[in-house]
Amino acid sequence: MLKKEKKQLSGNDFIIPITIDNDNNLFGYQQEIDKITHESAYNNLNTDKDRELKRISLDSIRTLATYFYSGGSYNNDFKYAGFTDYDINYHTSPFIYSYYKLSFYDSYDSNNQNHIADNYLHLFDSNYALFHIKEHNPLYDLFLPKYYLDSYTGDTITGYTKLTFYNAKSGSTKLFLVLPNTGETSELKYYYTIIIDKTNLTWSVLEFGTSPVAHFSFYEDYESVTYIKKLSNKDNLKNEKPVYPTGSTFDYNFGKYIKNIK
Repeated sequence: MLKKEKKQLSGNDFIIPITIDNDNNLFGYQQEIDKITHESAYNNLNTDKDRELKRISLDSIRTLATYFYSGGSYNNDFKYAGFTDYDINYHTSPFIYSYYKLSFYDSYDSNNQNHIADNYLHLFDSNYALFHIKEHNPLYDLFLPKYYLDSYTGDTITGYTKLTFYNAKSGSTKLFLVLPNTGETSELKYYYTIIIDKTNLTWSVLEFGTSPVAHFSFYEDYESVTYIKKLSNKDNLKNEKPVYPTGSTFDYNFGKYIKNIK
């Protein structure tokens, strides 16, 4: 079957290309192509959700630091992300076209989550991966859909934020672990838990507790990046006609089908 293949690993998406077999019997392929085209058109034309957005502001000024992994250690110097002093000091195109994306979800489980909103932060004004999240900073306000806020009847909503870094120089995407949750064995290790106050229109971080000075600390998860690269280098999967077993009785001793003998 011709399918759109998309795998998720720890919040990262990667595409597995699938080629069409050169078999002359292509029955059913066009029907599936038409089905995919119809689904895409329907989703684009039938946007029935209310797109009004509400501004939700961070409860207090915070600092955000990201630490890149290189040579066996972590550092928040952008050179650890592969940039040179020239890139950083003269703000070359690969540097200024790189950016962070802070994504907000209703769950940390990538198999059962809805993507709600994104915020973006570019690198124009910093030589180090250290940012003050205050008013007018692109990460200070979350702009959440009204339909999402209205779908909850209580005064607060629990959501989750994940940070990724898009490196225009290497053409790669970095995923970060959050420091308070590095001991988690689930995907929660990539997310801060966010509490939305619907009354005051503010957002706070559960892991910070009541500390007014706690700050965001993100550490590059270099292991997941290595694994995704390994998967991406595998041979493409082919969309070939399956070969069905012969015989009618399964022999569990040898793992094969055999013909019934009368």
